[in-house]
Amino acid sequence: MDIELMLKVYPFFLEAAWLTILLSILTAILAVDKGQMEAARTLGLSRGEALRKVVIPQAVRDVIPPIGNNMIALLKDSALVSVIGVSELTLSAQRVIGKTYRPFEFYIVAAAFYYVINLCMEWVQRKIERRISVSR
Repeated sequence: MDIELMLKVYPFFLEAAWLTILLSILTAILAVDKGQMEAARTLGLSRGEALRKVVIPQAVRDVIPPIGNNMIALLKDSALVSVIGVSELTLSAQRVIGKTYRPFEFYIVAAAFYYVINLCMEWVQRKIERRISVSR
């Protein structure tokens, strides 16, 4: 794949990922009951304070699980992104395999790296979700 096409395709996926995250956050903020804002305003908080102290903390609790799942899916899909031209673990393994002609060892190592990274991301997500669920 030539570099010109890669430079055109990669920013599209990056922008799509950010748009997904931003829309998730916006949707979570809009999902917070309107009465929460009204109650905060009744207690004398300004609109900004009400958003910062009441609405956004509730929205963050609701948006962390889907964003965490999206991040894990992005990690799993990054092997597919290597086809587009983004250099990452699978592509690096393929390059080494091309020089050594020993695919089994390098694919096992790459799979182990993906597995460990995935386990770490899931562990962090579980910790965050547990901490948030205690505060509910």
